[in-house]
Amino acid sequence: MLTNNVIAIDLAKNVLQACHISVHGELLSNRPLSRQKMKEFLVKTKPSIVAMEGCCGCHYWGQLAEKFGHEVRVINPYYLPRNAIII
Repeated sequence: MLTNNVIAIDLAKNVLQACHISVHGELLSNRPLSRQKMKEFLVKTKPSIVAMEGCCGCHYWGQLAEKFGHEVRVINPYYLPRNAIII
């Protein structure tokens, strides 16, 4: 069982998708956010596990999330499904 909420971030150029899941597996939010709104979202949420695909922007967002007390996990793209819609 999880002890922290999970925030899954899909990184893109302009709009980032953030999926926030509670400790009990309930979907708290799943919404697109601009870069500025994503920064505000990371500041406002309590420390959580932040998961994202390893790419050129993941280190920037990972360091930013760690600065606000989140635990960051970068996932190797090899292990992620290609062209899949995950809800």
